[in-house]
Amino acid sequence: MNRFSGIFQRKNEEMLLEIPVACITDRDVMPDCAPQLCINDDYADKTKWPDAKRKWKTESEIIDKEKYIKTICDKSDGQRVKTFVANQWTFEYDLAYAGLSEELIDAIVTVNYDEDKRVEKKQKIKNVLMSLLPRKKNAHTCTAFLLRKMSQNQMLLLNWRN
Repeated sequence: MNRFSGIFQRKNEEMLLEIPVACITDRDVMPDCAPQLCINDDYADKTKWPDAKRKWKTESEIIDKEKYIKTICDKSDGQRVKTFVANQWTFEYDLAYAGLSEELIDAIVTVNYDEDKRVEKKQKIKNVLMSLLPRKKNAHTCTAFLLRKMSQNQMLLLNWRN
């Protein structure tokens, strides 16, 4: 985030840009259900998670959420730049969690598939998700699962590009 916000910040105070800038960034903290869904099925059991030196964090591991978010903002805020941190895990996750999962699917399919394959791919994705939703326990789980399925690498692994 610093490199993007820095584009709009000046070292010379007399050369400030008079343009208000909003930077939107991810929290990069997964809901507790995501390690199992996105990384390894064995992670349903937290005792099987790798040690704290791993590259990912979960909600239950962040003790002071306000301080965590403030630290992110402090790195980028300044002059006419204001940082806004996703409420949940990522900006895309926030969109899906807020009820815009269908629009998110549309956007992802639109940029990843030729026009003649889009309707078929959207339907395939929706069918897979609908078959799984009754088994999921909450919105965080469903949203994490949706984003796992929507990632390009997962699409390739699941043969959704064929």
